[in-house]
Amino acid sequence: MYRSREKELLYNSRHKSSKDIKVCDFCQVPEWQVVNKYKFFKVIKNRFPYSLWDLKSVEEHLMLVPNRHFGQFQNMSNEEKGEFAKVLATFEVDYDLFIRATKSSIKSQIHYHVHLIKNGGRRIGGLLYSRQPYFRLSW
Repeated sequence: MYRSREKELLYNSRHKSSKDIKVCDFCQVPEWQVVNKYKFFKVIKNRFPYSLWDLKSVEEHLMLVPNRHFGQFQNMSNEEKGEFAKVLATFEVDYDLFIRATKSSIKSQIHYHVHLIKNGGRRIGGLLYSRQPYFRLSW
């Protein structure tokens, strides 16, 4: 999974500033970002979408986010789990579903969420990637 250089720089800038502010990005989602609302969850557009997933271009990058702030699946009520399963079922045919491990060292948001990633179908021929500064070349 990779973002474009521009999105990665914006993401890193936001991530650094949000650590200072101590605000959860998923507890206060702007309306323009919301794709669909459910009783316990919302589907939102990722503000910093991946541009590559499984070496294919990404057509759309959404996230399934609970309305209530918690960090682990086990913190969901049975009613929330039921809705969670139903919503995921509507996406699993066309979207890859991705959840980071709770203890992942690169997890940037504690608020539980699932990435919903729709591939564009175009497979890249190769990838050259460097992190200092972030640089990605694909063909």
